Amino acid sequence: MRPHSGSITTIRLMAIASRLLVLAITVTAIAHASCIGGGPVIQQICYADTGGPFTPSQWYFTGTDAFTGAQNIDQLTSLVQQEYSGIVNNSSITFVGGEAGFTSAALTKLTNVQAYAYISQLCFLTGPFDTSVEPSLGTVFGPATLTPQGPRSTCELCQSTFTTGLGKPIYSKFCVTHNGNIVQFEAPAGVEHLQSGVSEGYSICDMSPGGANYYDYGGFGDSTAWNPPIITQPNGANTFPLTIARTTADALWTLTQKFTTNTGDPSAVITMSLKNNSASPRSALLLRYADVDAHSNTNNRFDYTLNSAWGYVAPTCTPGQSCVSDFGLKLQAAPTTTVHGAFVQDSNGGPNACNSGALVPQQTPFDGDGSVFLQFGFQNIKKNATQTVGVIYRPL
Repeated sequence: MRPHSGSITTIRLMAIASRLLVLAITVTAIAHASCIGGGPVIQQICYADTGGPFTPSQWYFTGTDAFTGAQNIDQLTSLVQQEYSGIVNNSSITFVGGEAGFTSAALTKLTNVQAYAYISQLCFLTGPFDTSVEPSLGTVFGPATLTPQGPRSTCELCQSTFTTGLGKPIYSKFCVTHNGNIVQFEAPAGVEHLQSGVSEGYSICDMSPGGANYYDYGGFGDSTAWNPPIITQPNGANTFPLTIARTTADALWTLTQKFTTNTGDPSAVITMSLKNNSASPRSALLLRYADVDAHSNTNNRFDYTLNSAWGYVAPTCTPGQSCVSDFGLKLQAAPTTTVHGAFVQDSNGGPNACNSGALVPQQTPFDGDGSVFLQFGFQNIKKNATQTVGVIYRPL
């Protein structure tokens, strides 16, 4: 057990100098006082005991497994509308906006629950969902987290899938979305380390006066402050080189990601170049994040050094016998002179780049449903100048 306060000092100093948060991720959970039976699908709807009609932030679902039977957004909407009828016909509860308001809020809440199982295939986070609702309790986000789901550009699960070492010990497979998220990392064959479509991405904190916070964490949501990606892949899908460039909606920054792998090494290599498009120097923090679920387990053991952070399934030890180890995934920085640090979080949610130390545990190893991230600090990037760093995913 050891504290890590020293390794984060330099990065934190830069973060402290940043603006007040543009997006506050953690909020206080609303106290719910009552629950009633749901409609034909959900188990219960719980609500704040403050009188109705209820706003989206005053209620949540429990027992929503049946929603995963939907095959597309229309079927999901139909199930939600059945719930509405079942609830209002059997109770005195009313909702702001009636059926339309309930449906909008419910779809947003469900995108934060079991709907992830097929969001990765349908990618219906494209809808104009309400961005002010509270996720359902018991979701992957926890009870006290607000994750706005703003409109996203039309997307597909895997823009490209890269496989190396078929039939060999160095086998790996990873998938890249059109926005540049890695939503699958399998190594060795059959051993998955990321929740598909949910849990990996990048973030920029603009520390200059008036600066904003931009992020895209895949299915965990994005800031919507991005223009559509520009994809360069001269040899076609599923081939290298693959380059994905995204410019922020305010046109101040362009993040260009180049995806490769190391020959003979089961890895995913991402070169990230951040360009200042503005007319004056600007400072920024650039993050890469992943919710590691080693060997498809959400409960992992996490630790980190200055250059790398990792999660793995803790070894199983039998008294009198040797321990049996399991698999894991490491996120590490490529050699660089840029000020940087690697960290773990005692949460699976994406970090706020402008307050990245908020969920870093005081001591590690940490056991639980955590995540990892790398952070790079850039001071005074000149007009039209670019700073480049690299990160690597490797199996343990």
